[in-house]
Amino acid sequence: MKTPIDRRLRVAHLDHSVEPGGAELALRRMVRDASWEPVVFVPRGVGVPGVFAQEAEKGCLRASGPRHQARSLTNLPRVIEPLAMGAKIVLSAVLLCASREFRRADVVHANTSRSAVYGAVAAWLTRKPLVVHLRDRVDRESLGSFGERALSWILKHRAEGVIANSDATLRTAERHIRRPAACETIWSHTGTAIADDAYPTVADLRRLEAGSRITVGMVARLDPWKGQEVLLRAVSLLPSDIRRKIAVVLVGGTSFGHAGFEGELRKLSSELGVADIVEFTGHVEDVVQHIDQFDICVQCSTRPEPLGQNVLQYLARGRPIVVADEGGPRELVTEGVSGSLFASRQPQSLADSLRALVETSSLRRSLASGALASMRGASDQELSSRYARFFAMIALGVSREL
Repeated sequence: MKTPIDRRLRVAHLDHSVEPGGAELALRRMVRDASWEPVVFVPRGVGVPGVFAQEAEKGCLRASGPRHQARSLTNLPRVIEPLAMGAKIVLSAVLLCASREFRRADVVHANTSRSAVYGAVAAWLTRKPLVVHLRDRVDRESLGSFGERALSWILKHRAEGVIANSDATLRTAERHIRRPAACETIWSHTGTAIADDAYPTVADLRRLEAGSRITVGMVARLDPWKGQEVLLRAVSLLPSDIRRKIAVVLVGGTSFGHAGFEGELRKLSSELGVADIVEFTGHVEDVVQHIDQFDICVQCSTRPEPLGQNVLQYLARGRPIVVADEGGPRELVTEGVSGSLFASRQPQSLADSLRALVETSSLRRSLASGALASMRGASDQELSSRYARFFAMIALGVSREL
């Protein structure tokens, strides 16, 4: 075992993007609550510091190396593309190694699958322990062919530690992880304080007594696989008397190449005849103020979510929720206790769940209480303590069997 560290632990956090994706937002919240000494390394490029503006102000953000957006290579000839990708990986690793702060780090934490590729090279060159954070399922659908092969190799040969955001995510990677390796499932930070009281609060009751519609809300970036289309179709299947009782609020902006998706959703809502009850807020920094106005919260991604940070946020605020019956959300929600499950990708099934919640206030209250109870002991501060212990364990060279 290595000599115990007698100073504050230093962690180099790597991310391939500065766009406001779930992984990036979770890393920003992790760094905010860090008891260790963090430095966030992101590629150079348009938008820096982007989502990590606060880290730039605090002096713990470094831009190093070329951008690593997958679409940046799509216009290259097929023969040249892998060579360009390899060169970009090597260049990113070399520039990381040239950074004094990276060389001083005790642990390298790859926050995304793409950053794990060049991070593994840099960690190997500097002989530093590598922690791979699995925020995506390890399969071709989530990572692409190259991404799946590359990450599988890294997990087998380079990762000293693996953090998964859910047991469902970890199961997709278990066959690749070398033994013995330190592995742990730790939920992502949500940036959401756990509420004192479950729905309905006094404010909720006053709002509804004043004649406000029941608000059905969803927090997620506007992306085809996040399922906003499924929700709109489900709402259109509700009986007209139920539709008159509700308002639908979609919280989130577009990113990662889907700038035109909001327009597509607006057009669909008009075609389905529900445009008059649907609101688009765009990207917001403080999602809690919106969640606290929701009477029913929805997660309906069209492929299995690795975790579902929005589900954790809903639970933390004590809201009645409906989630797709697969992936990470399936682990977070117990049917009839802390939420309602519907058949994934099935608008009619979602419509049935929504109708039951709209019509039955006692069901909303019961699920809300169960949601809040399920989050006891899972605050961001408590998650930070678990991350700190894991990073320290890796720095000291301790392994744990799967």
